Amino acid sequence: EFIAILDLRTVHLQDFSGDELWKKEIMTARAIGGGFSEDNSLLAVFCDDMTLKIWGVADGAPINEVAISPQIEVVYSVINSLPQDSSAEVHFSADNAYVAAGYWGGVTVWDVETGGVVHEYALAQSILQNSFTSGEDLNAVVDFNPSTSQLVYGIRNDIFLVDAAENVTTKNWKTQYAGGLSWLDENRVLELG
Repeated sequence: EFIAILDLRTVHLQDFSGDELWKKEIMTARAIGGGFSEDNSLLAVFCDDMTLKIWGVADGAPINEVAISPQIEVVYSVINSLPQDSSAEVHFSADNAYVAAGYWGGVTVWDVETGGVVHEYALAQSILQNSFTSGEDLNAVVDFNPSTSQLVYGIRNDIFLVDAAENVTTKNWKTQYAGGLSWLDENRVLELG
């Protein structure tokens, strides 16, 4: 049993008694979200420079560091940085094969082993630019199915169901506002608007 504390540019892993197991400095960016794998063997942290860092929980050994694709970087080129109040949700697939990050204006899914991007989605440049100026909340929400490679994610008024292994979007629903998503079991998703 442990807790990961994201302290701007430092990630602390502590046990429940408060003893620090390890810490990692993040020199180039600010940590804005993270998550453990289902088996608690991996910790991933998404940073505001649009990178994801993955460590082994047992010893803090780096597993991978990945970034959004060049195509999505172009979409984000209209803003200088993510908004100060942006956050990220990070979730692993049940088999630890994939990790997804939902962040301000987009979602990226990576293959944990290779670091390759297997799925991405970002809002249009015009929406990002207008929302950045107006301060609109565009933080995306993500969650993996507890037993498959299906990912559900939401941003603004859209919810998508994606098979990460096949990179296929199988469903798209409309809602007023996708404020939170959670798999209740392998067949049901709860959406909190």
